[in-house]
Amino acid sequence: MMMHKISDSELLEELKRRFNENKKVVHDLQILTKKLERMNAKLIESESMKSNFISNIKNELNNPITSVLIMANELATNIGNLNPQMISSLSENLYLELLTIDFNLRNIFMAAEIEAGDVKLDITKVNLNNFVSNTMSQLNYLLKRKNLNLEIGWIGQDFSKEDVYFKTDSEKLQLVLINILWNSIEYSQKNAKIVFNISYVDNVLNFWIRDFGFHMSTDDLDTIFGEFKHLSVDLTKKDRGKSLSLNVSKSLVELLNGTVTVKTNEDNVGCTFTIMIPESNIEIEEVVSDDGNEFFF
Repeated sequence: MMMHKISDSELLEELKRRFNENKKVVHDLQILTKKLERMNAKLIESESMKSNFISNIKNELNNPITSVLIMANELATNIGNLNPQMISSLSENLYLELLTIDFNLRNIFMAAEIEAGDVKLDITKVNLNNFVSNTMSQLNYLLKRKNLNLEIGWIGQDFSKEDVYFKTDSEKLQLVLINILWNSIEYSQKNAKIVFNISYVDNVLNFWIRDFGFHMSTDDLDTIFGEFKHLSVDLTKKDRGKSLSLNVSKSLVELLNGTVTVKTNEDNVGCTFTIMIPESNIEIEEVVSDDGNEFFF
């Protein structure tokens, strides 16, 4: 059997080819290693976030639940020895703690549904006037507690005295509005005001919520609706930060094919949230929701 004699040039070419192949393999391995490192870092961050998330939820629920138990026990065991003023004070504080628990639980449950991809739209024809009135009524106690003046106005045509219907998921839209208004109430000073303007033009609902409380930093404005980091912020730091409720609101607005943005007011006092919701194009039967879904205490 004759052996083919390889010339020096052919040998060099073969060595060069194999070297390039090995070089490519090494390069591909380096890229794969970097991808695995990034994935590992994300997994570590995800686990850390989950741990912080659970820890924060535990604190947010344990603290008010403990307060509720203490106040309820005081009312149950000593009501005969309490004067009317003390009973009234305990009752108001009890209601506030229950309201806060309900608010947090609604957002926690909705966040879990969003994360699992289980959120489904329930489109009905909503009476806009009744819907707005009902949504605002659920915040009356919080407004009264801080003596805040909520100014509601219709921009353009005033539909407050007309039966105008809008196809949307009333429960999810209501949660969005309550979440953002709650944020404005929470970060407003006592005796201040909140301006809530609404317009309905060309089958599009627009909401503007302007408060005069603590403003947001530039970093917060860029990330406020981003990935959830913590359930609440420290008011003493005047930092409006990220919250689960705002993250949930953004997800629900996008589910409704809308947009939500926020900016610091021109005088650097407070913030203005802008929400745009187009009417749903989903075909439905004649199902009418007169006033939205009441789910707060």
